[in-house]
Amino acid sequence: MNRFVLLGVGALALAACSKPAPSDTAAPAQPPATTTPAPTPSAPAAATDATLQPPSFECAKAQSESEKLVCGDARLAALDRQLAALYKRVQTSPDELDIAAEQRGWVKGRDACWQAVDRHRCLIESYQTRIVELNIGSGGVPAPTPVHY
Repeated sequence: MNRFVLLGVGALALAACSKPAPSDTAAPAQPPATTTPAPTPSAPAAATDATLQPPSFECAKAQSESEKLVCGDARLAALDRQLAALYKRVQTSPDELDIAAEQRGWVKGRDACWQAVDRHRCLIESYQTRIVELNIGSGGVPAPTPVHY
């Protein structure tokens, strides 16, 4: 009798640990494309325009996983356009060669985001960091003063 109870409890425990049906995990993270979310008063009008604008490069020629993610996300595409415009402006500086080398290094780092647990977050942080670096380097934003403890 005890064997049957233990066997039943073991079967229940295994059933509780099993993966849910594929239909449960395959639920779309975003609403279907046929529904249009109502605009919120706090959302800027530019946010709707950003969903329609591609990144600074041709998505048909996207090679890395990072580039493909940028092509599929409006926020990343907007950050890419912002970075491209800033980079173009900064390229006219006397340190153009250094900036180009730094940019190539940044692209390699950005493309390493495919290894991150949260690729999307990694790309956002990578773009935001590079935008700040270029702004500080070009004099667009004052560099923060060091803090000594």
